[in-house]
Amino acid sequence: MAFDRSKYKTEPVSDNSMVSKKTGLKKIPLTKEGNTETKKRLRVVKKPDIKDEFNRDNISSIFNPINNKTRKTMKIRKRKLQYDELWKDNDIVVIFGPPGAGKSTWAYQVANYIAQGSKNSKSEFFVVHGGPKVVGFFDFEDDLESITDRTQNDSGEDHPDLEQDNFYYMDVNVVELWKKQAKVSTKPIDSLLFMMKKTIEDFKIEVVFVDNMTKIGESIEDARGADPFIKALISFVKELDITLVLLAHTPKIDDNKYIELNHLKGSSSIAGAIDAAIGVKRVNDILYVKQIKHRHTNLVYHFNNVVTFRLETLDNMKWLRFECLDSEKRILSLLEESAKSKLPDEEFMFAIYRFKKIDKVPNEEIMESCGISQQTIYNYCKDIDSDKSKKLRFNKWLKQQL
Repeated sequence: MAFDRSKYKTEPVSDNSMVSKKTGLKKIPLTKEGNTETKKRLRVVKKPDIKDEFNRDNISSIFNPINNKTRKTMKIRKRKLQYDELWKDNDIVVIFGPPGAGKSTWAYQVANYIAQGSKNSKSEFFVVHGGPKVVGFFDFEDDLESITDRTQNDSGEDHPDLEQDNFYYMDVNVVELWKKQAKVSTKPIDSLLFMMKKTIEDFKIEVVFVDNMTKIGESIEDARGADPFIKALISFVKELDITLVLLAHTPKIDDNKYIELNHLKGSSSIAGAIDAAIGVKRVNDILYVKQIKHRHTNLVYHFNNVVTFRLETLDNMKWLRFECLDSEKRILSLLEESAKSKLPDEEFMFAIYRFKKIDKVPNEEIMESCGISQQTIYNYCKDIDSDKSKKLRFNKWLKQQL
């Protein structure tokens, strides 16, 4: 028998479980008069026509037409350089590099220099533009104790380059943060930015450093995680009218590889939204800074003109000191030369191989007399056995010895 719709009436539904997961439409139960039997039917809610929904009044809030005449009457602030040619005011900046490269140390110094302003800045190389700014350094990686170890001497005196008044180090209580986030229904990134916003407004902070980016958002390795993260940051910067500098880790980069933006996880999504990207890499005791993305600035510190620093320890305080301008290729070649210099002398290897393979000297005696480990003995012998040309050179050397 056909279902007679006229005998049924609709009832309001407030339960979210009555929403179809597949279509997103509400499933409205139809109850027969005088009968408890119910049947669920899908009611299609008609959306308003585009002509009714969009008119000149509400479209103008989306598209604001400005020609040259109206632009001249508007008071538009021209953004100025903030830190050399690396970034401008109100930019979103990412400083990235492998763990242990010295990103946090360098960023902490940069934050202090920006707080000092152009007249008082003790920056040795990069130029600080504009007057002193209120800077907030939100640290999700280190704590106040580790910062104090690097920037204070044994007498409790701060490093002379530090700015005290308008530089705020935010020692983040991560456990308390997680508790607060667990109590609210919003996404972790939204709740965190809301709490940061309150602090930024209270202290009138103009430049915000965050160490590091992966600690404040969800997964940014794919578009699903990166896109909402970036949108939230863009809104955050525009609403508060601040400069945002984010630190980010990359996986370990091969010693002979140039540092590039694709080393940063989620770079395909992040690259389009950020204004500047700066790579930091460490080679032996040299840290170098490379300008990689420059939306509003000039490309000055490229792969052929990177800025190098050397970590200086003075009175038990660690500080990066400007070394020179150099090419990335030459710096990496120094690493190769250093690695080669650490290789054992071939004649020494041949002697160890002879002791082990020809003279049958026990490992313990070789280790004691030559000052090497058992693993080193094994590696030397394996290296000669697996390399035909090296084995030929050994035989020639052995004949000379005999």
